[in-house]
Amino acid sequence: MLIFSVNIVMKVVIFTSSAQGTHLNSHDIEKFKIERRSTVKNTTFYRYLGPYQIASWLRQNDVAVQVVDFVTYWNDTQIKKIVDKFVTKECKLVCFSPFVFPFGAPENLVKCVRSKWNLLAKICKQKKVPTLLGGPSAYDPFIDKKYLDRVWKTYGEDYVLSLLKDTTKRFDIKNDVMKFADNDFIFPGESLPLEWSRGCVFKCKYCRYHNIGKNKHDHLKDPKKILATLEYNAEMFGTTNWTVTDDTLNAARETIKDLHKTLKDKNYNFAGYIRADLMHRWSEQIHSLPEIGFVSAFMGLESLHPAVLQLVGKGWGGKNYKTKLKETADNWGDAMVISAGMIAGIPPEKQQDWEDSNQWLIDNTKFNPFWSCLHLHKKPELRVSEFELNAEKYGIKFDNRNKWRWNGATQENTNKWVKNIIKINSTLERNKPAGHYAFGFFNMGFDWKTIKDNTKNTLNFLIQRDNTLESKLNDYYNRLMAY
Repeated sequence: MLIFSVNIVMKVVIFTSSAQGTHLNSHDIEKFKIERRSTVKNTTFYRYLGPYQIASWLRQNDVAVQVVDFVTYWNDTQIKKIVDKFVTKECKLVCFSPFVFPFGAPENLVKCVRSKWNLLAKICKQKKVPTLLGGPSAYDPFIDKKYLDRVWKTYGEDYVLSLLKDTTKRFDIKNDVMKFADNDFIFPGESLPLEWSRGCVFKCKYCRYHNIGKNKHDHLKDPKKILATLEYNAEMFGTTNWTVTDDTLNAARETIKDLHKTLKDKNYNFAGYIRADLMHRWSEQIHSLPEIGFVSAFMGLESLHPAVLQLVGKGWGGKNYKTKLKETADNWGDAMVISAGMIAGIPPEKQQDWEDSNQWLIDNTKFNPFWSCLHLHKKPELRVSEFELNAEKYGIKFDNRNKWRWNGATQENTNKWVKNIIKINSTLERNKPAGHYAFGFFNMGFDWKTIKDNTKNTLNFLIQRDNTLESKLNDYYNRLMAY
């Protein structure tokens, strides 16, 4: 098998940060007076797909690329050393791809992260190399525009390549084999990101994603190329653990059918985002997903209230919802660790409904309820979802602080309830990591049995006790600088 040869002189440097929260060093935590509880859940990491996908595409086109990850963790001196090493006179482009802030991030945390990225951008700009901001944060940049030459808000493969080469070649997700490289510094046993498709066939009214409502046949990767991606990276790095980044992976019914034929006897572990209604429209998925290798998932339920499900656009509109969910839970038993995603604040559902739904999931399934507050952007110019653009149609209003409210709920009260129920649910034995979050624990050296048999609290305690995360990130830095 061919192995990428990577030049020491990099033509492109892509700076990014882990998709698993925000990692900070002890000095910055003290400097910005950040409460430790703001960072306690960020005891693991998993790689954010976009920068590595673009790097893979550029390498296929003979462009030498260095991805520099975990930007927010490095101290100021380390950042300068990294820039001096890789952003040389031969470098043609510097890309910034920060991951988004978590909703409701503490102001001191936001201030720290902004400071870190702006310092990085300032130092890079002083090198007189063109700079480009992309990724999720491009919609609401927190890097000062004076450090940016370009901002790109959608898929970046073709655009970035066009800045470097005069070519008519176009990225084709259907036939792409994503290949990580030696200078990505993959850890033994690490879970890596992989896409089976792009975009979402659904149009949930709360969703702020730009590529929703796509045709179900668009932007699908050929199952043979998925298999080739798995095999290549398994041979190169021993990779057997994968987080599938699709918005709704089980919407690709034929892909799952094809992969079931080839993967059911393989030794891969997968996690991803799934919709329960699709599994009952296509009942074979209840059995085929675990047989392919799915051991964990984030299941987007949003609500158990029929009126809410009809309003947001869930496929079955709540009909027989609970019966079918219990059927799935009973079929899976302990074979799948599931986080049941719930949203509080969607009208007409009120607090008692949220509490009833939380208790029903606890009484009738082994799923771990994961609650979040309805997120409507406080900046009017950045509102893109149906609920945001046509709020009054749904009885939603914004106050003079741009916080939402409707007859049955306010943003403040809903947030307060969500924080409290998260605290209560965290004490339950079922409070185990699931989906992408669970696979971050592979990257800390745990095997799947240990992950699924322990609560988040126990695993986080072990990581903090042994300083595992710090050790991993420092090892990454040393390998990066020794390259």
